[in-house]
Amino acid sequence: MIKDKYGLTGRYSLMLNTIVDQPSIIIDYGCNEGHFTRALKKRFNEANIYGVDVDDNYINEAKLNPCGINFLKIEDSFFMERVNLIIFSDVIEHVPKGEETYFIKKFASMLEKDGTLILSTVYKDPLGINLVLDPANFFTNPIVWFVKKIKLKSIKINEKYLWEKNEVRLHRHYSLKDLQKIYEGYFSCCYFKRTGTVLSPLCHFIISLIDMPLIYLGKTSKIIKGRGKIWKYIPQLIIAIDTKYLSLGPFSYHVILRLKKR
Repeated sequence: MIKDKYGLTGRYSLMLNTIVDQPSIIIDYGCNEGHFTRALKKRFNEANIYGVDVDDNYINEAKLNPCGINFLKIEDSFFMERVNLIIFSDVIEHVPKGEETYFIKKFASMLEKDGTLILSTVYKDPLGINLVLDPANFFTNPIVWFVKKIKLKSIKINEKYLWEKNEVRLHRHYSLKDLQKIYEGYFSCCYFKRTGTVLSPLCHFIISLIDMPLIYLGKTSKIIKGRGKIWKYIPQLIIAIDTKYLSLGPFSYHVILRLKKR
C-alpha cells in the first residue's frame, strides 16, 4: 500500500495536507477507530486532539491505542472549550436527512474566530453514476430487501446493518452546490478538491462482495481476518492510487473542502 509518512493513503493523505494552519485544539468528529485521528497527532504532536464517534465499539477500539488522544462518545463530547480545527470526514452523508445544517451550525459555535472545518464526503456527479455504484446503496440494499422479502426467519441479520429508506445507513451524495447550501452563512470555502474516479466505487464494491454477506449474518469472515486478505489488497491498492492521483473533475467520487468560519 502507498502510505505517506503519517501512515495514510489516498484521499486521507490529501485531506491531511489540506490543513494549512497549526491548530492547538482539534476534534475529529466521526473518528471511527481513530486511524486518521492518530495521523493528526503525528503531524500536530503538541495539539490537544479529541476523537469522537457515536459508536461505542469504535470508541472502545480506539481507546486501546490512544496515543495521547482523548477518545469520547459524541453525546459526551460537546463541551464549552473552543477549538481551532474540526474534521468532518465521511459523516455528513450518514446524518439524518435535513439535519446537516444543524451540525454545521454547531461546529461554527465550537470553533474560534477564523477556525477551520475540513469537510469530506461522497460527490454527486451530474449523471448520478457514483450514487448507483456506491456499495452502501447498490450492494447492501438488495441483501436486506431479499431476506425481508422471502422472510428467511432462520437467518438472523446483524441488526446494526438493518435500515429503512431514510435511515442513516444509506449514503447520500452531495454536489458543491448542495454543500454550499448547507454551510453558507456559517462558513466560506477557501479550497476544494475532487478526488477519485469510478475505479473507487467499483473496487469498494468488490471488497463488499467479499466481506458483507458474512458481516450481515453476524459471522466472522476468513477473508477479513486471515490468509484471504490478499483478495482485498489489490482493490485497496487501486483505491489508494485512484483517490490520491486521479480525478474526473465533476464526475469524481469524493470531494474535500476547507471551510473557514465567517
